[in-house]
Amino acid sequence: MIDKADTSATSEESYTEILRRFEPLLREIASDYYLPGGNREDLLQEARIALTRAYESYDPDYDVPFSAFAALCVRRQLQDHVRQQRRKKHEILNESNSLEEVKVRPPSDAPDPESQLLAMETLEFLQEVASESLTELEQQALAGYLADESYREMAQRLGKDEKAIDNALARARQKIAREIDRSQVSLTAFSLLS
Repeated sequence: MIDKADTSATSEESYTEILRRFEPLLREIASDYYLPGGNREDLLQEARIALTRAYESYDPDYDVPFSAFAALCVRRQLQDHVRQQRRKKHEILNESNSLEEVKVRPPSDAPDPESQLLAMETLEFLQEVASESLTELEQQALAGYLADESYREMAQRLGKDEKAIDNALARARQKIAREIDRSQVSLTAFSLLS
């Protein structure tokens, strides 16, 4: 049991001790929850964050044992986290490809290593532009396009119709073209999107 003196101390050692003591309770509470697309470690990390917040905000003057207060805080945090992750508005983010995960190679028919290097630098520029200028849908459509997904596959994965995917790719092309014009980057990569 944690007494009032333990929680009023602000030393890192006392927090480490509380984390060590409560780890089994955190694991037990986290095991009661399921997060689609997540794993147990995600929930356990949320539980640790909740324990940290409970530790920082605990007031011994309320005459409530720290263990009861911490358990309540952890349960509520996990409920909120699971509820938030299950919301439909996060679905596109939870099930989408990241542009960083898309492996784009320079054209294999490039005549020399210099051309291949130029093509790779241009593709890196594209990824930078995409992360800074494109909406989430445009980024996901571009990632699908670069990964050779069909419009139908992208539409199904993103929960949109094919016309919305086509429009998103058209907007992405326009934005990338503007950035290319601004920065005077070689048109090598842009030809990949045409």
